[in-house]
Amino acid sequence: MTSGNFKRDEANKLKRLHLGWRRPRGLHNKRRLHRKGHAKWPSPGFGSSSENFGKIKGLIKVRVFNISDLEKLDSKKNIIEIASTVGTKKRLQILEKAKQFKIVGINDIQKYLIEKREKFEKRKQETEKKKEEKEKTKKELEEKEEKEEKKETKEEIKKEELEETKKMTEQKEKIHPKEVGVPEKQKSPQHRTVTGPQKA
Repeated sequence: MTSGNFKRDEANKLKRLHLGWRRPRGLHNKRRLHRKGHAKWPSPGFGSSSENFGKIKGLIKVRVFNISDLEKLDSKKNIIEIASTVGTKKRLQILEKAKQFKIVGINDIQKYLIEKREKFEKRKQETEKKKEEKEKTKKELEEKEEKEEKKETKEEIKKEELEETKKMTEQKEKIHPKEVGVPEKQKSPQHRTVTGPQKA
């Protein structure tokens, strides 16, 4: 059993307590009293030998960030742990060159590489699709805006034409005003000259 199996008493009940091991000090604590059915207490019997203390399968764990870190290590003495901050692209490059080493959390390197590459390619395709969709939507929006601008310009031209026609009519009315409501002058009847009876 590793030290990770021994957890602080009641750490699962209270949020403020961390999981790391702390010796229980309560007077009636059943774990401290080594009662049956309660979690075990760490003792020298569970510990590894002084030679292998802090090692994984007799190998010293080293955290790797770059490919250059691998050159300093020995596959017979060290076991690799790739840092969580390393991205997938760099991780794959490290794994390709670290096939001689044992790696924490990875049993079959080749299988892991294939799975990661497939995921990486899928993600690439998805990003490309999203880019294409964005470009399409952009083009559609631009076309719509252009059409709206053209419509607006046409409407403005029509409005301007109407305003010009109105102005022209107003100017004409000022020059030749129409007498609204005034009847036209009645034509004077033709005066006939009355003459006397014609002599035969």
